[in-house]
Amino acid sequence: MLQHVPAPARGQLAAASSLASRQRVATADRPAAAHWARLVGLAVVALSAGWLLFFVGLDRRDLWSSHEARAGQNAQSILNAGRLTAPRLYDGQRELQKPPLYYWLAAGSAWLRGGEVTAWDVRLPAALSALLGVLALLVFGWHIGRPWLGFCAALALATMLHYVWLARVGRIDMPLSLAVAAALL
Repeated sequence: MLQHVPAPARGQLAAASSLASRQRVATADRPAAAHWARLVGLAVVALSAGWLLFFVGLDRRDLWSSHEARAGQNAQSILNAGRLTAPRLYDGQRELQKPPLYYWLAAGSAWLRGGEVTAWDVRLPAALSALLGVLALLVFGWHIGRPWLGFCAALALATMLHYVWLARVGRIDMPLSLAVAAALL
């Protein structure tokens, strides 16, 4: 059996519609701010995950591969020479196997930290490049109008085992990956 529900008084109806219209106006003024706040929140979460995975304990172990040793040796030779040229081997020949930007970045990090190349300095360019690669994926998602998709892709990339491993090893692979990602933007 249906019960009769009395209609609200005119004053109550007017007050309810006035409140609803004020809420719509208030949210209409803030959608851009809320949208950007959400995007920044997503970026902070993805970049924090990347920071934890790529940087924490970056210098806990010494250089262990020939790639890291070469990068450290070349960065130290650049610091010893005192100029940003192609690095030289200890027999005086130029080291031209890889582009010198990675070695310049490692040498710059060591110079800022006192002039002696450490494992941190050798791995820092790779870790920074990996973090910027995650950011590039976030930006790409925003650029195509799919920020949630960009966040999911960036978080997936930041947690991929091989990506994390390459971010924590002093090799040129991460700066190359970042350059390709930046070129696609």
